[in-house]
Amino acid sequence: MVDLDAPTFSHGGGKAAYAGKAELPSGAFKFVGPCPPATHRYEWTVVARDAAGKRLGTASATIRYP
Repeated sequence: MVDLDAPTFSHGGGKAAYAGKAELPSGAFKFVGPCPPATHRYEWTVVARDAAGKRLGTASATIRYP
């Protein structure tokens, strides 16, 4: 996740191996949620890779919060 209105603020993130389930285990990412004093734009990006690391697909979404 990137805060487009405060791009130097680190919200954390990370990588999680796909284990064939619909949910990630608790604690899979180190993350600080959005709680700005004003409305910010956030961009989320997910990259799917195969076992060899080849990129299979990418999806991004941008939202305003709060």
